[in-house]
Amino acid sequence: SLKKVNIRRYGSSAYIQLENNRWLKKEGILLIGDLDKSTTWSAATRKFLGKREKEGMVTTVSYGLPKSFIVYEDGRKEQIYLSVFAPEVLKRRL
Repeated sequence: SLKKVNIRRYGSSAYIQLENNRWLKKEGILLIGDLDKSTTWSAATRKFLGKREKEGMVTTVSYGLPKSFIVYEDGRKEQIYLSVFAPEVLKRRL
Protein backbone atom coordinates (compact mmCIF):
# COMPACT_ATOMS: atom_id res chain seq x y z
CA SER A 1 0.00 0.00 0.00
CA LEU A 2 1.12 3.55 -0.66
CA LYS A 3 1.84 5.88 2.23
CA LYS A 4 -0.09 9.10 2.52
CA VAL A 5 1.88 12.24 1.70
CA ASN A 6 0.56 15.40 3.30
CA ILE A 7 0.46 18.64 1.40
CA ARG A 8 0.07 22.03 3.04
CA ARG A 9 -0.35 25.52 1.60
CA TYR A 10 1.03 28.71 3.14
CA GLY A 11 0.20 31.80 1.17
CA SER A 12 0.98 31.07 -2.47
CA SER A 13 3.49 28.30 -1.70
CA ALA A 14 2.58 24.62 -1.46
CA TYR A 15 4.65 22.24 0.66
CA ILE A 16 5.07 18.48 0.56
CA GLN A 17 5.74 16.58 3.77
CA LEU A 18 8.44 13.94 3.78
CA GLU A 19 9.14 11.88 6.90
CA ASN A 20 9.96 13.28 10.34
CA ASN A 21 8.33 16.68 9.98
CA ARG A 22 10.41 17.70 6.94
CA TRP A 23 8.47 19.98 4.60
CA LEU A 24 9.70 21.03 1.15
CA LYS A 25 8.33 23.76 -1.10
CA LYS A 26 6.99 22.20 -4.27
CA GLU A 27 8.72 24.77 -6.48
CA GLY A 28 12.11 23.87 -4.96
CA ILE A 29 11.93 20.23 -6.05
CA LEU A 30 14.17 19.75 -9.07
CA LEU A 31 14.11 15.96 -9.40
CA ILE A 32 12.55 12.88 -7.83
CA GLY A 33 14.58 9.74 -8.48
CA ASP A 34 13.82 6.06 -7.89
CA LEU A 35 16.01 4.10 -5.45
CA ASP A 36 13.68 1.11 -5.18
CA LYS A 37 14.88 -0.21 -8.52
CA SER A 38 18.52 -0.14 -7.44
CA THR A 39 19.56 -2.76 -9.97
CA THR A 40 18.78 -0.24 -12.70
CA TRP A 41 20.78 2.62 -11.21
CA SER A 42 23.09 4.05 -13.78
CA ALA A 43 26.75 4.68 -13.03
CA ALA A 44 26.05 8.41 -13.37
CA THR A 45 23.34 8.26 -10.66
CA ARG A 46 25.60 6.34 -8.27
CA LYS A 47 28.44 8.79 -8.91
CA PHE A 48 26.15 11.81 -8.43
CA LEU A 49 24.72 10.56 -5.12
CA GLY A 50 28.13 9.40 -3.86
CA LYS A 51 29.71 12.78 -4.59
CA ARG A 52 26.86 14.68 -2.95
CA GLU A 53 27.05 12.43 0.11
CA LYS A 54 30.78 13.14 0.50
CA GLU A 55 29.98 16.87 0.27
CA GLY A 56 27.46 16.53 3.10
CA MET A 57 24.50 17.31 0.87
CA VAL A 58 22.51 14.10 1.49
CA THR A 59 19.97 13.91 4.31
CA THR A 60 18.03 10.79 5.23
CA VAL A 61 14.58 11.82 6.43
CA SER A 62 13.18 8.41 7.31
CA TYR A 63 13.92 5.35 9.38
CA GLY A 64 13.21 2.74 6.73
CA LEU A 65 14.94 1.72 3.54
CA PRO A 66 14.80 4.71 1.14
CA LYS A 67 12.80 4.27 -2.05
CA SER A 68 13.42 7.68 -3.58
CA PHE A 69 15.73 10.66 -3.60
CA ILE A 70 14.67 14.25 -3.99
CA VAL A 71 16.99 16.92 -5.37
CA TYR A 72 15.88 20.16 -3.78
CA GLU A 73 17.06 23.75 -4.05
CA ASP A 74 15.83 26.51 -1.77
CA GLY A 75 17.51 29.38 -3.58
CA ARG A 76 20.65 29.23 -1.46
CA LYS A 77 21.83 25.65 -1.73
CA GLU A 78 21.07 22.26 -3.21
CA GLN A 79 20.20 19.34 -0.93
CA ILE A 80 19.41 15.67 -1.56
CA TYR A 81 16.78 13.98 0.62
CA LEU A 82 16.35 10.21 0.85
CA SER A 83 12.75 9.15 1.53
CA VAL A 84 10.81 5.94 2.13
CA PHE A 85 8.03 7.23 -0.11
CA ALA A 86 7.89 5.73 -3.58
CA PRO A 87 8.67 8.26 -6.35
CA GLU A 88 5.20 7.77 -7.81
CA VAL A 89 3.59 8.95 -4.55
CA LEU A 90 5.71 12.10 -4.47
CA LYS A 91 5.31 12.85 -8.19
CA ARG A 92 1.51 12.71 -7.94
CA ARG A 93 1.64 15.57 -5.45
CA LEU A 94 3.52 17.93 -7.77
